[in-house]
Amino acid sequence: MSGATFPSPGEILRKQFMNTRGISIYRLAKDSGIPATRVSGILRGQRKINAESALRLARYFGNDPEYWLGIQNRYDLAEERRRLTDALSKIRSVS
Repeated sequence: MSGATFPSPGEILRKQFMNTRGISIYRLAKDSGIPATRVSGILRGQRKINAESALRLARYFGNDPEYWLGIQNRYDLAEERRRLTDALSKIRSVS
């Protein structure tokens, strides 16, 4: 799994939720109450989906906040795993 790449939460938001429904940044921001600058930052990979954004996105798109936090966590873990590959390989397990 160490070489796996995951799409960013912003890519998923844009491709699977916004593009398929014809939703603009402005419309998502207006309808969900998430500031447009935050939506834009998430889409560009400069901001993470936090608990508040997850709740608002879930309400707007009719899914669970855990979905949004889960894709953010999976992405963060994949990025850290890639970044720390050498350091992690030097840690011996006690089990």
